[in-house]
Amino acid sequence: MTVKPMLGKFMGVSAAAVIALSASTAGACDYVPDRASILIGSKHVGWEGGQLNETNPGAFLTWECGKWSATSGVFKNSYSNTSTALTASYDVLSGDGWAVSAFAGVAHYPGTGRDEVVSIGGSDVIAMGGLQARYKNVFVQAIPGDFETLDGIVAVGMTFGF
Repeated sequence: MTVKPMLGKFMGVSAAAVIALSASTAGACDYVPDRASILIGSKHVGWEGGQLNETNPGAFLTWECGKWSATSGVFKNSYSNTSTALTASYDVLSGDGWAVSAFAGVAHYPGTGRDEVVSIGGSDVIAMGGLQARYKNVFVQAIPGDFETLDGIVAVGMTFGF
């Protein structure tokens, strides 16, 4: 089995598991968002397959519940289309004004998602995940690629607590 199918299956199972675990704790959390984030851009590391959009404006809301968080939002994806996303994260390390988290989730890539290695069931919904770090109002996400056509994606943005 090559890396691509293994990555797609791993990301799909991981995304489903993390979202299910996050949803199971939702009853203990407040329904008012705790944080707003603005995605600014990304860098597709190791990509040589043509032009991708690396200016990815987006807006997200996050609900925090202890070490778990759920985030939902909309952004301009790498193909310059509008996408929606839902992720769950878990703080692996955290302190005053900073956190390092593992995250997984799904995004809708209309018209292009089915062509991705991490497509869920051949649909336009893709699985995604990785690590994110936040320091005060800045966040960085590292999303691994398939290491054949793409080493990974690094995304950056700003975040603000309510």
